[in-house]
Amino acid sequence: MIIDAGAKALSAKQLLAGRNLEMGYVCEYLEAKIFRLHEEHGWVNVSRCKNPPTLGQRIGIIPVNIALCMNFFI
Repeated sequence: MIIDAGAKALSAKQLLAGRNLEMGYVCEYLEAKIFRLHEEHGWVNVSRCKNPPTLGQRIGIIPVNIALCMNFFI
């Protein structure tokens, strides 16, 4: 699925070059894996989710680096 949050919102720009690094955690779908981020959008693999999110559903994401995220949004 595509999310309306990317490297800026999730503070993960420094992680874009790495492999198998976490870019954030989807609270409602612990099996989901954020695997790619651009500046403003992200891609999430939900193939392991028993009941994947529906179109337009809001989800919560915990970023890996909260300091930069808080700086952008507060």
